Amino acid sequence: MKIWCTVIRKNGTYKTVGVKAGAKDFTLDKHKYIVRHYRIGKIGFIHILRAFYHEGIPTPLEFDVDETLKTAKLKIDSKAFKTVLNKKILDVFGDSEFTKLEQIVIIGVIASIALGVINLIMNLQITNMLGELGL
Repeated sequence: MKIWCTVIRKNGTYKTVGVKAGAKDFTLDKHKYIVRHYRIGKIGFIHILRAFYHEGIPTPLEFDVDETLKTAKLKIDSKAFKTVLNKKILDVFGDSEFTKLEQIVIIGVIASIALGVINLIMNLQITNMLGELGL
């Protein structure tokens, strides 16, 4: 199993390196980092080991996720998600125009589905009548 060590760089980017679970340290960009205090997480049924570092500091960052979320006081508004999703879904159909061939194909598919349903109903009625006659 690997420990996924993420180093947050001073310029705002980050780099993630997979380190074997038995390793004591690793080197990245001429800096040496000590492997300890990793977190155990899950994605579905897969366990993941993670550690976070800041560039130049050899020990991993230590923070409690629950406590950090409480102090951050994040508020997520569900209306924003609904608005974005509804607009994206409606925009897909609003901007589309069908060509003549596509319109003919759509009408043909709808007609064949209707004929199939009519055929099914007629076959059920015929088998019902034959069953009543005893044939």
